[in-house]
Amino acid sequence: MFGTDYLQPGQAVPQFELFDNLDLPAAVQKKVFRKKPSGY
Repeated sequence: MFGTDYLQPGQAVPQFELFDNLDLPAAVQKKVFRKKPSGY
């Protein structure tokens, strides 16, 4: 996402639903959904 992206109030964000519906192996989920290191 970039600063040019704009969400209107109530606008759907299908990317988040897509991530919830993916059936990924645990090792892949760990890489995709990792948290940022502290200090960011």
